Amino acid sequence: MEENFARQYYDYAPELRVAEKSEAGSGTPSKYRFIFDRPERVAGITYQGPASRLRLLMERVRAGHSIRVGALGGSITGGQGIGGNKHLYTYGAYFTRWLNAVLPPTKPLKHHHSHANSSAKKASQRRSALEQGEGDVLETTMAEAAELSWFEELLAAHGAGFLHKRRSALARLSRAEVGASLGGEEGPSAGLGVAAAAQPASRRSAMDEAILIANLESPQLHHFTNGGVPGTLSAYMSSCMQTHIPENVDLVFVEYSVNDVAAPSRDFEDRRPFERLLRKALALPSRPAVVLVHFFPWRHGEAEYWESAERDYQEYASFYGLPAVSLRAAMVPAVEASYIAAEELEEEAQAAAKGKKGAEAARAYNAFLNNTAPSAAALLPNAVFGRDLIHPTRGGHVLMAEVLATLCLDLIWSNDALRSGDLPGEGAPGAYSLQEEKKRSRALLATALDHPHHHTAELQRPDGASGLPQPQSLDEEEEGAQLDAVAAKRRGARRALQASSKTKKTTTKKKKPSSSSSKSKSSSSTSTKPTAAEAALLKERQALLKAEAALAAKGPGWGDALISALHRLSFRPLPEPLVAGNYPASHSTCYIDQLLPSIVQQPVKGWNWTDEGRGKWGWVALEKGETIELKLDTRVPGSPASDPDNPNGSLILLGIAFLQSYSGMGRAKVVCESGCKCKDTEIDSLDVERTVSLTNITNIPVSQHQSCLISVTTLGPGREAPSEAAAHPDQWSKFKLMGLVVGEEAGAKTGTVGWLRMTTLNAAHSLGEEGAAGGGEEAEGE
Repeated sequence: MEENFARQYYDYAPELRVAEKSEAGSGTPSKYRFIFDRPERVAGITYQGPASRLRLLMERVRAGHSIRVGALGGSITGGQGIGGNKHLYTYGAYFTRWLNAVLPPTKPLKHHHSHANSSAKKASQRRSALEQGEGDVLETTMAEAAELSWFEELLAAHGAGFLHKRRSALARLSRAEVGASLGGEEGPSAGLGVAAAAQPASRRSAMDEAILIANLESPQLHHFTNGGVPGTLSAYMSSCMQTHIPENVDLVFVEYSVNDVAAPSRDFEDRRPFERLLRKALALPSRPAVVLVHFFPWRHGEAEYWESAERDYQEYASFYGLPAVSLRAAMVPAVEASYIAAEELEEEAQAAAKGKKGAEAARAYNAFLNNTAPSAAALLPNAVFGRDLIHPTRGGHVLMAEVLATLCLDLIWSNDALRSGDLPGEGAPGAYSLQEEKKRSRALLATALDHPHHHTAELQRPDGASGLPQPQSLDEEEEGAQLDAVAAKRRGARRALQASSKTKKTTTKKKKPSSSSSKSKSSSSTSTKPTAAEAALLKERQALLKAEAALAAKGPGWGDALISALHRLSFRPLPEPLVAGNYPASHSTCYIDQLLPSIVQQPVKGWNWTDEGRGKWGWVALEKGETIELKLDTRVPGSPASDPDNPNGSLILLGIAFLQSYSGMGRAKVVCESGCKCKDTEIDSLDVERTVSLTNITNIPVSQHQSCLISVTTLGPGREAPSEAAAHPDQWSKFKLMGLVVGEEAGAKTGTVGWLRMTTLNAAHSLGEEGAAGGGEEAEGE
């Protein structure tokens, strides 16, 4: 039984589960054959809330728009335990494939004007990476792939040679690599806990590769970016989020319940990085919908139900109005029911195979199970988690994708009810009229929201039937300029608030007065009118609210009253942080990949910017005595740069990312030259005991300063270099600087990540990125 369900999850293809296809452009989702029953899927939706942005996004999807989906998280999001490609078989990928299957777009991806050129460049890089991949040409035909109806137009657009690409993606699904990613076991069934055999590289392989290629090359699809980085905490992603997903993403999944500390935080101080990550995602120029995705460590049933950060993070869901889904809530309460349902299903399957022998009996048995109605039996723990204590197999990802799909379908149905006014106990349809929305908006935003776009009538389909509101013409340049202006004002307000917070903290940390009269005097002085900094902050914040209100008042440029109302709600200003003063940095805090050269001081001698043909970009020096200097901002928002009572409490951790390998590598010394202060630190990039090449990080306590000048100087061969290195030091002095990550928590004792896998830095991801990693080791990380 578990083997059969594990095989169904391993072979799960949303494109092949459409039961009844809806008319293209109708805005009605196609009927879908879910593998999990609705009670469990609904149980997995732990918080829906207002979901204004997700509601609006679903209306865009129904109107035919292509969207970008991104996922941020640790090794679960990154695909550890799935035995395959993270761009195809993780929850975010399954969800995007489901969206393409049931609500395929009719309009191409919309580029924000400031991202169009960079997106075109990245698309060219992805195509080049694909065409240069290793492997044999996939011999298949258009007819074989055309079994997927939504692929027909795509195939016609790309021509007969569309599927005859080098199969770099398929090569990564080889038995050796899959086995290595699962701890040395070979075969695609490794880690499933059951004998699930892979399908041959025929039609199914052709379909998978075609989906990957389409995600790279076709603008008329919903696209997915997997920004999961194994072994990281939310603190790392808070610093480096925008290097792992594109700025114009429309939907962001955030998964850190397993990686972050499970113990509840009384005052939420330990959750500060996670809140900053959420605020950064919500403040992106595209105003994306954000959904919290909670996994949990099963540990073969030995883990406590509360053993994750999910409880604390649900507070953020309600505080910011973000939908949340939970594997724990969907699965754990139904485990006992799954065993009972499995026993009943086993009896029925055995009866279906009765009278048959051998392979014929097995086929009858499996055919019955494959076509049975959804039931709790699908939640059998060994089929969802397998042998892994923490990382679910594809079954866990399929379950979460179906929970997310159910959430979106429920919101679509709810939107229709809002549009029609057919809500039990909610009064007459007029309760949701445009006029009432205007009154509430005036009270909220203190501005008139009377704009022609708000009076757009619902459009009609060509056949005359009442249809969904379709987009009208929209000046993207004008919209982009307005978004940029609001973002600039937001950054200005944030800087003013940070300055005010720093001023307040430094001025209040004085010695206590020695007399009661001085205390009284001090107390009376604190009740005076706001300082100049506070007044400036208030003025800046009011200007920000006014700018955002004006942009909200302009309207989305399309749709009916409901869409206009959702648009206004989506442009509501964020509340003050749940943890006081917990604002994200207004400056960059992550310098990896193509951002690293921006802080390097010119001229540079003895160091070369190169990826060495392996996809790992960095500055490389090959000889002893070469120095490179970098200047960056190490300040932390809302924290005083210097605290006399606690000198170490104001230090931040600066992560120095470097390439570590077993041959030819040398040492380097890191020195704080000016502005900031730190202890001179030596880094040895040679590790002869591990025959792998990986990106490691050394964390150095550094004082806060706006212009912190750091130097890195090569010192020659590593300390474990063989004796021959003395005769040939030029062959054992290589040092490769990969990046710098500025910690956002003053006084932190540990870094946010101990290593960094350089495979998700390109916001759109090339198919060949993992193959280009050059054999780098994937560290075990939750």
